[in-house]
Amino acid sequence: MKVATRDIDHRVPLSPEIADELRRWREMFGGKGYVFPSPQGGKYIGRESIEKVYRVTLELGGKHSPHGWRSAFSTLARDNGFARDVVELTLDHAHDNEVVRAYGRGERFDDRVKLFQWWGKQLAAAQRGATVIPLKSKAA
Repeated sequence: MKVATRDIDHRVPLSPEIADELRRWREMFGGKGYVFPSPQGGKYIGRESIEKVYRVTLELGGKHSPHGWRSAFSTLARDNGFARDVVELTLDHAHDNEVVRAYGRGERFDDRVKLFQWWGKQLAAAQRGATVIPLKSKAA
């Protein structure tokens, strides 16, 4: 469950790779202000604009969405040994257990830093063209 409101900011520890990429994107739009500024000026582009790019420009409607990256991140992080609560905190999700929500108020920030360092390396490897190992078909 996504945290609807919070009393404190959700801190996101960016890996060097992700921070560098965001700086490059920001430079493409003038180097100041928002990383993704609105064409109308003064504001940033909204979630709906990004979703429309996926559906219309990239023709990925029904195949992939921006939210799909959150799912992929969660699955890959868990499959690579990161604890469920660290992954959920990273995604700004509240725990599904009411008692845990009431008493578990830690941020696990150091663990989230490690998670983002790992994720940054995964994204950098994919951007460079990481080696894909083909799976053998059972029906051969």
